[in-house]
Amino acid sequence: MDNVQINENKDTLVRFWPIFIGSTLTALLECVGVFLDETVTGQLFDDSVFGAINVIEPYVSVINFISYLICVGGGALIVRAHGSGNRQKMTDIFSHCLTCCLGVCVLFFIIFAVFERPLISFVTDGGSMYEHALAAFFWKRFHIIPIVFYAFLFTYVLYMGGAVFCSVASVLELLSNLVLSVILGKHMGVGGITLASFLASCLSLSVLLLFFIPNDRHIPVKLRFERRLAYDILLLGFGESSIFIAEALIEGGLNYISLHRYGLAGVVVISVVINLFEIAAYVTEGISEYETVAVNEFIGSNRADKLDRSMKITLLSAVAEGFVFFLIFYIAAPYIPVLFGIDSEEYATLSASCIRILAFCPVFIALDRIIAVFYQYTGHINRTVILFLFSWGILPVLYGWGFSFISIQGMSFALILSALTVPICMIVYYSVIKHEKPLQTIRQ
Repeated sequence: MDNVQINENKDTLVRFWPIFIGSTLTALLECVGVFLDETVTGQLFDDSVFGAINVIEPYVSVINFISYLICVGGGALIVRAHGSGNRQKMTDIFSHCLTCCLGVCVLFFIIFAVFERPLISFVTDGGSMYEHALAAFFWKRFHIIPIVFYAFLFTYVLYMGGAVFCSVASVLELLSNLVLSVILGKHMGVGGITLASFLASCLSLSVLLLFFIPNDRHIPVKLRFERRLAYDILLLGFGESSIFIAEALIEGGLNYISLHRYGLAGVVVISVVINLFEIAAYVTEGISEYETVAVNEFIGSNRADKLDRSMKITLLSAVAEGFVFFLIFYIAAPYIPVLFGIDSEEYATLSASCIRILAFCPVFIALDRIIAVFYQYTGHINRTVILFLFSWGILPVLYGWGFSFISIQGMSFALILSALTVPICMIVYYSVIKHEKPLQTIRQ
């Protein structure tokens, strides 16, 4: 695949490989970081601690949703301003987004500090799992700060040509989190794992800030908030950001169902499956980041005709990436539970069988994402929200509940069915029944 460039504008941001490699490498490293975090937890502690850390993840997903909304909506508007050559507008949007990030950090720090115990009680069944989750949750209130700012700054730096800074920041976060997790986990217990994540995020955030040192990249930031701009960011960013609402639903729903249907065994097995499902979904961000920049840069510069080739590249990349994940999951299925540190042979065997079933899902996950992102930036955000919420959130819970009566493996099969249902219905309805051409909206 060659770079997609606009010959009339040498400064264009629409280049496939820098965006794809930078964001995919970062997504992979972050997934590996999460995986290693789970592995360290599994190796240092027993299965109840592993389950405890996973049941509090829906709260982190809420933070990710809000921060991602800011970075997706704000980043898209910045790229459009870049396409139209409006530097002042880019600065204003940047300052507004940073102000929103600060507000989110303050709000959720207070919520997590004041309602800590009720939030933990809601997702656990008491006992040792409650105590472990409480210890892990303490540092989450501090982790909010680097998470929110990192999400937006990473998006801006990547879109503005700083893929190297993004890659270095991701590598640093991965390595520092691994080392700190082992050291702090041994000395502080489960709370040391989440403290390590906080410190590693702070280090990686500092790397992104280095991007702004040269004078030509310096932005005169000031606190500013515009209601109209906030609405535009909300409207534009809500579609793809609904991924994290879906993530909270799938984590909370399937963990609840598996806990009450199969006890600790269910939580451990489904936690592994959900982690792998989310890894496949998250790594597709590399493709969707390119898609985001291409669509919005072409909108801003009135070059919508250039989308045909870029969308073909996006589609081929999604299929290839999904197939690679299929091979990895299917071949590595017997070894993945061991890497997660699962002690029980029974749990490990169940997990491996579920992973083999899940291996067929990544291709559909990748296609879900590129279809949804295209809808988002071509005026059909409602379709994006429906696709993400139902395919990755609501249907997994509903199908998971139904198939849970059969077996734990049935819950894994439910994820494949969920990823297929909505996109097939949408393609049939809009293409066959309404005779809608894929690019007709943006060309108008």
